[in-house]
Amino acid sequence: MSLTTLTAKAFLNSKGANKIRHVRGGTLFDHLSRVEETLASWRVPETVQLAGLFHSAFGTSHFTEKILDKNDLEHVQLLIGDEALHLVSLFSVIDRVSFSSKTNPGEYTALHKDTHAPIVLTQEEMSGLLHMLLANALDHLSGTMYEDTMLEINHYVPYMQLLSPAAQDVLKKLDRGTHPTEEFSPGLRFIGHAGVWLKSEHGSLVVDPWLYSSTFQNPVLRGLQPFQRTIDFLIPRPVFKGIDLTPDIILLSHFHTHHAPLGSIRKFAGLKPIRVICPALSEDDHAWLRAALGDLYEKITFEASNEAREYSFPDLTIRAFTNPQRGHLGFEVKTPEHHFVHITDACANTDKNLLNLHPMWDVVQGMNPDMLFISAANHLSRSGEGMDRSIWEHSSLSPAQAARIAVMMGTKRVGLIGMDNFSIWDSAIEYAHTAEAIENEFQWILDYVAPAIEFIPLRPGKKIL
Repeated sequence: MSLTTLTAKAFLNSKGANKIRHVRGGTLFDHLSRVEETLASWRVPETVQLAGLFHSAFGTSHFTEKILDKNDLEHVQLLIGDEALHLVSLFSVIDRVSFSSKTNPGEYTALHKDTHAPIVLTQEEMSGLLHMLLANALDHLSGTMYEDTMLEINHYVPYMQLLSPAAQDVLKKLDRGTHPTEEFSPGLRFIGHAGVWLKSEHGSLVVDPWLYSSTFQNPVLRGLQPFQRTIDFLIPRPVFKGIDLTPDIILLSHFHTHHAPLGSIRKFAGLKPIRVICPALSEDDHAWLRAALGDLYEKITFEASNEAREYSFPDLTIRAFTNPQRGHLGFEVKTPEHHFVHITDACANTDKNLLNLHPMWDVVQGMNPDMLFISAANHLSRSGEGMDRSIWEHSSLSPAQAARIAVMMGTKRVGLIGMDNFSIWDSAIEYAHTAEAIENEFQWILDYVAPAIEFIPLRPGKKIL
């Protein structure tokens, strides 16, 4: 460790960095030191290491408890130099997921977090910021996927060549293929969790649009009913924002928060009037939504019913169908270019003690879609009040049951949704096996019973058709 680094750390402690609680049960000083040490292990220039040591000392859009202000600028400048201080200043004002290279060769841009004005970056500045952001994200990651960590990692991947070899190795291990690699041309894409986005020349349609996750600061998520509250984690963050999707039509399979999140509906209604096709809502539900959404409620047209029905639009047909899971709908969507089916969190039988498929599933016989999105997590759910608890071992389809439905349907392709999930409700805890285990079991079964059906591993941002 250089004398400059030692002196800089002593200065940070003199300003109280060792007294402010921060991530991983430690202090802000612990976090800043780990970021600097990670950067040093990646053999980046000392300028970048020193910038990493001070990266959030002046505050950022994510960390507002700053320990330094403009009166400290001259002192910090003497400690770490002009180049490092400039990187710290950039780090504190950029929108972390707004990087772009669509300018002159060797030039990059990022947007200001408040004004959204473009900030032009040199290749050296871009490289320094990427290393700082990645080291910071890794220290926040700590084995979980809270907040924007996975979202940030998705956005580093296209700039892999600007990272040191050691940093590249780390990023390759973290990358799950969830970064968007195409422009938002018409097509069918996976949003995240159980979300699907169909964009055509005639408009935009989304199903179960998951756009955010629980955070330590705001752990409780709300659904479209007053009693739908949950804390969800272990769900990879989507790569899309509400403004990317801007849907005309929204299909909601059911009202659990991670399938019908109030926050996503609020964002969409703020962009344009929307049409929501969903299970039935009571008068009390509507009254609560009016209060929760305010004026935005008037921008939403609800088509709510628990009955099977069909909707026809120009170049679009939507068929909602029921399945054995009460209050849940499946959807068949057809356009001239696309035909897909979406089934999530369904169960095999109305009697959860039975594992055979209920005759209600005959409704999917011979649909022959191009793509089937189906959940196969076989959730275990504990519910009840006080000491009276019920445990449901088959709250949703198992991989074998989902594979059987795929065969009945005659689908060409299939992908699994709603797997990365651990939900804590007011009255229940819901658990699913790991996504990797579910995918492995499902693919093994599918290869045995229907090798002609193509299995597509779904990752947020992935274009399917």
